[in-house]
Amino acid sequence: MRPAAAGLLLQAARDGDLHTVKKRLKANVFKKAEDVNRRDDRDCTALHYAAKTSNLGIAAVLLAKGAELQAEDKHGWTALHYAVRYGSEAMVQFLIERGADIHSKERRGWGVLHLAARNGHSDKARLLLESGVDVGEVQRQGWNSLHLAVRYGQPDTISTMLEYGIHIDAENVGWTALHLAALNGHLDIVSILLNKGASSSIRNREGKTALDIAREEGQERIAAIIIETEFQSGVSELPSPPPTPPSAPPIEFFGARGPEGTLGTLEQWRVKLQRDLEEVSNDDSDSTEPSATEGEVEEVTLRWKSFEEEKVELLQQLERSRLKEILRLRAEIERREERVAAGGARAERQTEIIHSQVANLREGVPRAQEAARAREQNLREDITQLSVLLTNCAAEAELVEQLRSHQVEVDMSEQLVLLAGQKREAIEQLVALQARHREELEALKREKYSEVEMCEAMGEREVARTVAKIAVLEQELESVRAEGARRAARHREAMAELGQELEAAERQRVISKKQEDEDQFACPVCLELLVPPLRIFQCPEGHILCENCKENPALVHCPQCRVRLERNCSRNRALEEVARTFFPQETTSV
Repeated sequence: MRPAAAGLLLQAARDGDLHTVKKRLKANVFKKAEDVNRRDDRDCTALHYAAKTSNLGIAAVLLAKGAELQAEDKHGWTALHYAVRYGSEAMVQFLIERGADIHSKERRGWGVLHLAARNGHSDKARLLLESGVDVGEVQRQGWNSLHLAVRYGQPDTISTMLEYGIHIDAENVGWTALHLAALNGHLDIVSILLNKGASSSIRNREGKTALDIAREEGQERIAAIIIETEFQSGVSELPSPPPTPPSAPPIEFFGARGPEGTLGTLEQWRVKLQRDLEEVSNDDSDSTEPSATEGEVEEVTLRWKSFEEEKVELLQQLERSRLKEILRLRAEIERREERVAAGGARAERQTEIIHSQVANLREGVPRAQEAARAREQNLREDITQLSVLLTNCAAEAELVEQLRSHQVEVDMSEQLVLLAGQKREAIEQLVALQARHREELEALKREKYSEVEMCEAMGEREVARTVAKIAVLEQELESVRAEGARRAARHREAMAELGQELEAAERQRVISKKQEDEDQFACPVCLELLVPPLRIFQCPEGHILCENCKENPALVHCPQCRVRLERNCSRNRALEEVARTFFPQETTSV
């Protein structure tokens, strides 16, 4: 049961109990109706829970009794936000028809269309777009709905956004939807974007294209699709072998207990604490009853150390992180050296293959020319024979004509007349056969001449085709060499940066100071101070980041240990408590 202070109306709305809702809102001479806009500890009203559970009957009753349609919870979510995130399409339609503000945004700048895109609700997104939501609106960090749908792998929503005219190459600090799809390994989404005309030549602020990102992340199939698309459009270069992404360190030891079954280190204590103190956010479950976990939270809270003790332990943890960072940098340098060596070997094999193909093609040119000359010689010999046959045929025709001219009319007897007639018929048939023979010879001679011309043209085309192939292979060879030079330059720069980082990490020592240092409370990604009420998160390795960086679609892996953040990022309430003690002036307004 929820605490009595929360109100039976809120509990009934959460449970979908329409009868109790009507009963609590009904007033008479003996009791006063419960406040329809009463809020719980999350600043949620009954209308929020009706929208979340898609209970149209309760929502209609609440609105009829004067429920505030634009009431916001502590995160700035209205009932429409809840309906889009958790409810049904019918509930979204109902709230829009009742006048809900489709342009309202929560405290992080997310609109209702952003929520629909992020969670793959394509039908709700279509409904919102048809109701007048701007398809290109961006949240506070500059990401639009297409970016969010790509980041979280929602192909149906992406198709809806493209259907309603969102700019497919819209950028945020140089990152496009294609960059994000390549970064997150969404093969189907990359295909959709390329088929819809997404540009693969755009570079982000770091100077990288989507192909570069796919190679760095080891997404070979995505890189192959991008290369094929570029080749079909005529802008392809010979691809170099994709680099192997760094492997994430093991995380099996997190949550391990000491020999006595107790939490041995501050980091393990913090992992246990964040497990017990589950974040109360808009993604919380619908359970309203206190559980054994809440009891454990109270017990752990009673064991919290003082600020100075907590700070000393955190600084010790930073020193361990520094040593771990030194080991990571050294391992990264070794891995990069191995990858460069392997890449150089692959480039040499590619060069050898291309050289072999060029040599074979060049050797094939004389053979093709010789075959064409032999074919032409045979045809000309056939033509010479046909010319001789035509000459003989002409001589035969003259003989036949002389034979026909020497025929004499004889009428001495009927037998002679009959024989003379048969003889004339035979001569006429011979003349016809001779003429047809001559026509066949002339037609065959013309055909041979045509074959000679075709043979010459085919030989020239075959040579030209071979020369073109050789030119393409030579261009590819130059591309391999150029890519190798670029890769070597990038390797030198990366090794220089890693060397500087290693030197700085070896020189730097974390010393516990008595005076407070604000630099210890800065996000290592964006360098923003972690001033309450800003929430603090951490990866499984314990590397912290602020909530703005956590919601950044371009930040997929932890910048320090390369562990994937999605579903692995947890809230660090212990450090938040230290920050609230460190910044008391900021917490007074919360």
